[in-house]
Amino acid sequence: MKKVFLLEDDDAVAEVTIALMKHFGVSAEFTRAHDLGEAIRIIAELGRQFQFDAAFLDYQLPDGYGTTLMEAMRRFYPQCRICVYSSLIGIDPDATRIIRRYGPDVTLCKPFKNEVFQDTLRKLELIS
Repeated sequence: MKKVFLLEDDDAVAEVTIALMKHFGVSAEFTRAHDLGEAIRIIAELGRQFQFDAAFLDYQLPDGYGTTLMEAMRRFYPQCRICVYSSLIGIDPDATRIIRRYGPDVTLCKPFKNEVFQDTLRKLELIS
């Protein structure tokens, strides 16, 4: 079973994201953080003994940016494939440039079509 980390402050978006993953055949244990501070605490607690296969990081959070977490994710979970998603991707050139500079494996613009989300799951190697 895969292990997926989700950083999302909006409960409804988190529920829909997890439901869509399951709908498209992702069999995973999900760990969710509501904000950057909680995400950092989770990673500090779990350390390297727990390995995530994929992470979905919301870019805009109440206490910072999801890209801030990428350095720690790469250090602790080097095999983890990372998706950063935002409604700003492709609309706000500065945000898009910042997100891409951090080098996520995949970027996803909200709102997205089911086909695009399914393709993202394939790129993250969560489904075949």
